[in-house]
Amino acid sequence: EYGMMQSYAEGLDLIAHGTYEGQLDLTTVTNIWQQGSIIRSFLGQLAHEAVSHPSLIQDVPSVVGHNGEALWMVEEGERVGIATPATKLALDVRKASAEADRYANRVLSALRYLFGGHTK
Repeated sequence: EYGMMQSYAEGLDLIAHGTYEGQLDLTTVTNIWQQGSIIRSFLGQLAHEAVSHPSLIQDVPSVVGHNGEALWMVEEGERVGIATPATKLALDVRKASAEADRYANRVLSALRYLFGGHTK
């Protein structure tokens, strides 16, 4: 969940603010992801909902909360010798989100809000 959400957020941030800034409509992109792409998922539906309502992304905090399950997973993986790099990096991004107001962080917060009512 953490790694998948991070991937969606990073992709949307790149599309919105990278080389194609202002050239691609995020609502259209996320709709294509849901209709004609291998990455179709419930999180993708939520990403589409979030970008379809820009005020949702603007109104959520850029500090992305976490409730301990990813930390448990990383620590348990370390304890038993199973690597969890995607989850660890996604958790590290959430911890660092207090340092910078980034679009990707707001997308993550919006996703958390949409599937679980999380605000912090």
